[in-house]
This record gives sequence, structure tokens and C-alpha cells, in this order.
Amino acid sequence: MEDQTAIIRCGDEETRIETGTVVFSVGARPDDSLCNRFISSVIEVIKAGDCVKPRRILDSVAEGYLAGNRV
Repeated sequence: MEDQTAIIRCGDEETRIETGTVVFSVGARPDDSLCNRFISSVIEVIKAGDCVKPRRILDSVAEGYLAGNRV
């Protein structure tokens, strides 16, 4: 993210979107390495779901909902 622009790359294609908030939801295994990369470059990072601790999907969905309401 540069200033208020999210840059999305897929292969050779690049798309820029003006935004104030970005939410990532990827993968099926716990992995907070991407989150850790953003901690030093943005104002606030909210961890939710398996990024925090592996558990039931309903717990992760509820936590994601609460995190989404905070932004």
C-alpha cells in the first residue's frame, strides 16, 4: 500500500485502488507472515481467525466480523 492506494498484482497485471482500508482473507492454514510484514508499514493491523489461533470456523467468522466493524 502506498499512501491511500492499494496495489494488486496478478502475474504481469497491476491494478491500483484508492482506499483507506484493506482486508486480506487467504489460505486455509495459519500463516501470519503477511500480517507481520504490514505491521511496520500501516497504522493498524487487526489479526483475526486462524492468524491468531487455529479453531472452529464460527469463531473465526465472528472475530472477522468484529474486526471489520472496528475499521
